[in-house]
Amino acid sequence: MIRPSEHLRADCSKVARAKYFQDGISSIEGVTSHISRSWKRCSDAGKDPSRSIGFDIVKRSRVSELAERNRVLIELARGEMERLASIVAGTKLITLLSDEFGTIIDIAGEIANASDRLKLAARRGVDLSEASAGTNAVGTTLIERTAVATVAYEHYFDANTTLTCVGVPLFGPDGMLAGVLDVSGDHDTTRPDCLELIRTSAQAIENRLVRNISGVALFSFSPREELLATPWEALLAFDPDGRLVGGNSRARTILAIEPRARNVQFEDLFESISFAEAVLDRGAPGRLRILRSVSGLRMMGQFETPSSKPSIKQHRPGTPGNTRLTKAGFQNTTLRCRCSGLSRVTAELLKRWNGCNAVCGVACLCCSRGRPVAARN
Repeated sequence: MIRPSEHLRADCSKVARAKYFQDGISSIEGVTSHISRSWKRCSDAGKDPSRSIGFDIVKRSRVSELAERNRVLIELARGEMERLASIVAGTKLITLLSDEFGTIIDIAGEIANASDRLKLAARRGVDLSEASAGTNAVGTTLIERTAVATVAYEHYFDANTTLTCVGVPLFGPDGMLAGVLDVSGDHDTTRPDCLELIRTSAQAIENRLVRNISGVALFSFSPREELLATPWEALLAFDPDGRLVGGNSRARTILAIEPRARNVQFEDLFESISFAEAVLDRGAPGRLRILRSVSGLRMMGQFETPSSKPSIKQHRPGTPGNTRLTKAGFQNTTLRCRCSGLSRVTAELLKRWNGCNAVCGVACLCCSRGRPVAARN
């Protein structure tokens, strides 16, 4: 499904497989570097490719635990999974979602006419990590941290060579792996390349994960204006002090932001404009700003209008869904006590942020009494 076509890849991988597993030729040609590295990992781990594997499912209690633990990811990905499943339904593919360990946590699409082998693999709670299932799109994607197609004979275990699957990694707002979006089906030499469809759906899911963070200002940008308001826009979330809270992988790639980067401010990423100035244009029509990254890239961007839609609560500690910056929390972290006063810029910033109609534009919780505070010139 990644070029070359599935038919050509299957032919090439069949030859490469025979040379590697039967003839003992260590130099692997005819498969991608992702596949060859995976074969070597599995071989070094002592896995027998002829061994029968049954895609054992985890205990029922564990399935329920996984569903609850990954509830936010499942709910936010569901719409894209169903949309993708409907698009590829004519190619006899289904959509799978795994967690960051390779365990299947959700499924979309019609599986009734699939082979028994695919039905075994496409079940909630099945462990598709490379350690368990050998070379496969889900498990190998998690290790390679990039999109991986595993066509027919590219699977490590003989029992899986009747399948074809493509996995695209999903990164959470903190830049860490959150799971894999996968499409799988029985091997079909006439099937078209669907990788870009899967990548687009994966990017849309990542964007939803970022937008699910509550109490933040969302900044969308791109070097190409036509990509704004599409799944391919770059997206960052900032707290009320202009500190980076999260972002999608597109933004992290463009700005070279490391996973779990700490204490990164808006001004550390963009030149010639402060966080306060940029937020003043929040949601204003036709007010896209031309910015430059600190590395010199020119791009267009704007802070988005706040959404009134509540975020989905995240139960896992330390993940974006637990980041609850309420209006009161915003004011407490940004405002100072009335004795120090507020600048007009700060007052206007907070007015835009909170939609407040107080005298100064700020419904301040100063001194914990909730009294409006007059802005200082």
